[in-house]
Amino acid sequence: MVKVLKILFAEDSISDFELAIWEIENGGVKFIFQRVDTEEEFRHALHEFSPDLVISDYSMPSFDGLKALEITRESNPYLPFIMLTGSTNEETAVECLKRGASDYVLKERIKRLPFAVKEAMVKRKYQQQQEETLLKLRDSEYQLKRAQEIANIGSWEFDFNTGMVFASEEAKNIYGLTDDTRPITDIQKMVLTQYRPLLDAAMKDHIELGKPYNVEFQIKREGDGQIRHVHSMAEYSKEKNKLTGIVKDITESKTNESLKQEILVARESARFKQDFLAQMSHEIRTPLTAIGGIIELMETTPLNDTQKDFMETLKFSSESLKGVINEILDYSSIEAGKIKLYPVEFPLEEILSTSEKLFRSICKKDLKFSIIKQNNLPEFILADKHRVFQVITNLLSNAVKYTPRGSVTMEVQQEAVPSGKDDFLLKIIVSDTGPGIRPELQEKLFKPFSQIHDTHEVKIEGTGLGLSISRELTTLLGGEIGLESTPGNGSNFWFTFKTCIAPAPGKGKKASVASGRPIRKNLHILLAEDKKVNQKVISMMLASLGHKVTLASNGREALELCKKNSFDLILMDIQMPVMDGVTATQRLRSECPNLCPVVGLSANALQGDKEKYLKLGMDDYLTKPVKGEDFVRIINQIVQ
Repeated sequence: MVKVLKILFAEDSISDFELAIWEIENGGVKFIFQRVDTEEEFRHALHEFSPDLVISDYSMPSFDGLKALEITRESNPYLPFIMLTGSTNEETAVECLKRGASDYVLKERIKRLPFAVKEAMVKRKYQQQQEETLLKLRDSEYQLKRAQEIANIGSWEFDFNTGMVFASEEAKNIYGLTDDTRPITDIQKMVLTQYRPLLDAAMKDHIELGKPYNVEFQIKREGDGQIRHVHSMAEYSKEKNKLTGIVKDITESKTNESLKQEILVARESARFKQDFLAQMSHEIRTPLTAIGGIIELMETTPLNDTQKDFMETLKFSSESLKGVINEILDYSSIEAGKIKLYPVEFPLEEILSTSEKLFRSICKKDLKFSIIKQNNLPEFILADKHRVFQVITNLLSNAVKYTPRGSVTMEVQQEAVPSGKDDFLLKIIVSDTGPGIRPELQEKLFKPFSQIHDTHEVKIEGTGLGLSISRELTTLLGGEIGLESTPGNGSNFWFTFKTCIAPAPGKGKKASVASGRPIRKNLHILLAEDKKVNQKVISMMLASLGHKVTLASNGREALELCKKNSFDLILMDIQMPVMDGVTATQRLRSECPNLCPVVGLSANALQGDKEKYLKLGMDDYLTKPVKGEDFVRIINQIVQ
């Protein structure tokens, strides 16, 4: 049966505490918790709650993490303690570890917290095993011998009166000794030079101050000269003037730990890259909200032909930039293994109609488009519609890019699955009459940052990630992707995805309203947004839809306004100064009865962000840059 950890949190920020809980739960750790934010509460919880692990913020208004660490060490020197902080100062990290913290986790790298929790508990379990073994040493010689046989732990005894060390059989094997008894000077010579001051200081602190003698060091074995990592614990007897201890060869575990560290560094590197890209996406998406909003508003005003052409160019450029950001984030998420599927029931015809609309919107050439649909295809299917259409979008976009004249065709076929189950494969083929692709270029098509044109030909813009992402997505969808192409005779790109027949929606089921004009006008909407330009643009967009807007520059202002006014909808930016959107929403839930729907606004666009913020209290979530149609959809869906 899996042990449920008891974790004591010393944290004054509710949002940071909630995010820590979220990350640990996602890491697969089963636990119960208690949160405190004062020294008095912390001391009381250590005694009454009896935690297995302490996680403390480094900086809090009433007391800091170092004080919490000191109190913890006074209460239990071996209780695992993880410091959680926003500081990136190396001196701070060193100070925390020097004072006895098990680990030091930056809040901007909070995704490492589950790993730190598991690692701290593994180390504690190993330490407890060592302590239990040491207790057995005190009980009897028989228990000592049995412990050595079972755990491969050797015992030793140093007599200060004679200066001689006695070693058990296992201890002799570890050190490569042939004699049971050797002068302490012989043993000290086997310790690598850099560790000798450490052992001297540990022994002195143990004998004079009563601190635990618990050390790890390296030796050069007598005889074969092998370098080994060893771990030793001991207890001094004043009456006998002897130091009795145990020793274990931990070379293998150290090697494994080194490998694990290399893996961790690689994972941290991937996480850092993804976090960096996510932050860059956030910084770019925020001004794109203003750009996109102004474009929408300008399009509703009288424009001459030249101005319309300017607006079309600006709109196309902003959408292209958004597409590049999305592709890079998708590629980063795939690299980090964070792409998940969200199957939904939907009509197959939706793929066909949406594909035709896409073609008409992106094709500015004299190209014909046709759809060939196999007979007896199911009316409704179950699949991740968003990811399926993402692959179709990539294939259609490429077909339009590389086909100067002629036609583009999309064909839909059904293929059986050999397993005989209800699942089946749908195959979608996108054919074009373009120049075709030479065999040597075909091999590079599905590699990241590759583009399907010769570098000596005219340059066609794009990241070169579309087909690489499509390959990964089709694998997740349970299918494959490929092409057939002959230079001069066009290309056929195809992909398959696994699906099954879904029941048709019941007659009583309400139709989803995803677009169109709002059901209601004259709503009183509270917009909590710290960026002035976004305040202006979003307010104008909402006003153009017939709504009244009240502004708040941070979560605290939003909270105060909600206590004094009645709103029909709250649009809450996630990242704001003074009080962030998550904290403000949670305060609103507890302090404002009959609260209206709260919709999160954020430039965070990684998969899973929406689910995270919904769990933290939002009713829905919009990713920046937002359009007028996004507000229409939200209002139609959640405002009754």
